[in-house]
Amino acid sequence: MSRVAVATVWVVLALAAREGFTAPAPADAIRAAWSELDAAWAARDLERMVRLFADEAVFAFPPGDYRLDGKPAIRAHFAAQFPKQSPALRHVTEVGHIRPVGDGLYAVDAGVRVVRTADDGAELSVLRAFAVFALMRAREQGWELLEVRAFRLPDEPEAR
Repeated sequence: MSRVAVATVWVVLALAAREGFTAPAPADAIRAAWSELDAAWAARDLERMVRLFADEAVFAFPPGDYRLDGKPAIRAHFAAQFPKQSPALRHVTEVGHIRPVGDGLYAVDAGVRVVRTADDGAELSVLRAFAVFALMRAREQGWELLEVRAFRLPDEPEAR
């Protein structure tokens, strides 16, 4: 690369930084973090799942007051829940929109379904569905969840 091309790249980067340019959301990495959460939940691997949350993370289930403040509360909640869950249940996240909302912070809208599966992994039914809003940030080890709000959706009527 010529010196002129290198200088041009540096000028463009400097101007972009001065103008508050935000790089596009690293969508693939954010989606990979949600896939990791799904896999950890399906394996009932508590420590693997909790590693995806910031120490100061908040996990809330509006509109009620059920709220988990901090990684220890999130760990305790899922430590109590995982042994009660059937191995046939899976956590399936579909990430929708990803938007930058601050310095290194990204808002993520997603849909989450807790599904009952057959032995071959085929989905048999949806046990619960949630609309999820999350705030995420990058860290050296990957992406972490700062806040998650999971709104339970009405149950789907069964087909007749």
